[in-house]
Amino acid sequence: MKSIWYLYIALLLSLGVGRMVERILAQSGGFSSRYLPIIFMLTISVGVYGYINNKPILASWFWKVIFGLTCVLSLSALVYAVVIGLYVGGDVMIWAGLLLLVAVLLIPAMISLQKYSSGDREYW
Repeated sequence: MKSIWYLYIALLLSLGVGRMVERILAQSGGFSSRYLPIIFMLTISVGVYGYINNKPILASWFWKVIFGLTCVLSLSALVYAVVIGLYVGGDVMIWAGLLLLVAVLLIPAMISLQKYSSGDREYW
């Protein structure tokens, strides 16, 4: 089962790297547009790694904040994708579909971060 989680972590990191490469090649956006996706996915991946290996990394409150931030960002991406899909349409539907895909792919990470940050784990 751990190997599936490691593949999932690799998938998350590849999404972040892919977005970073796309922004660098397009020569658009600033620091946050280029590097924030990889930093965000790296942070989530570290939390998932700590969860699957039962290792305390940083503090429990940090992972609660990351979990809440991930929930808010995923919900915002879902709402934005639906609004774009309903009112804009056309070529933008591809980007709306990618937003939906990323939000769905983050669900296992959100579940593991919620379990990881709960105070009932023995190593916190």
